[in-house]
Amino acid sequence: MSAASAGLLEVKEEVFWAEYARVYETVLTRFSAYRDLVERIVTSQPPPRRVLDVGCGPGIVSRALVANGCRVVGVDYNPEMVRLSGARSGDYRRMDAAALDFEDGSFEGVVSNNVLYFVPDPVAALAEMHRVLAPGGLLTLSAPRAGFDMRVLDRQLARDVDGCADYPLREAHAEFLAFNRQLDTGGMRNLFEPDALVRLLLDRIGFARVVRHELAYLEQSYFLVLAKSENPSCRS
Repeated sequence: MSAASAGLLEVKEEVFWAEYARVYETVLTRFSAYRDLVERIVTSQPPPRRVLDVGCGPGIVSRALVANGCRVVGVDYNPEMVRLSGARSGDYRRMDAAALDFEDGSFEGVVSNNVLYFVPDPVAALAEMHRVLAPGGLLTLSAPRAGFDMRVLDRQLARDVDGCADYPLREAHAEFLAFNRQLDTGGMRNLFEPDALVRLLLDRIGFARVVRHELAYLEQSYFLVLAKSENPSCRS
């Protein structure tokens, strides 16, 4: 791919995510499976601790972590997501997941939800998450797994919204489904099988052990919690 083509693709993706951001929070906060996932993420990072939310979107997970007693910094590459999250109180910054502008060991926890499937270099992003974790810190990672079925999520979301008299919500739901169809037909680059991702995190990235290894989001996403070594001189 030429540099010009790559630049055009990046512009198109930024436009897509800016449009997606308009309906993302409106719809997902009404989605029972998503609320369950957020609760799992929050309970995986016991307070008090400083947590980095990589790919924070409009700040749903970040705010839930803060409400549970954590100190949170949220980062996202999309400027519209950062604008939406920053419209509320909190520390939100535009940043590339593969080039986190923090010192080594800056956080006791890192969370990343629904991010890994679209970053251009997931290995680099995971290595950065490991780098900024303090010794003994926890990474919580969730995203669609290989072979996931978007229709399962869409059917449950339709049941959650069905019968709601809130017209703006129903309109946002229709837009959200249209965006999901675009993602399902080519917007998802990196769909990992959970076991393969765990092996990558342990053997290549350098995490020490698996704390939780589950399926979530109506079994369409993996939910992983891994610990960094307590010994800063020990890579794994």
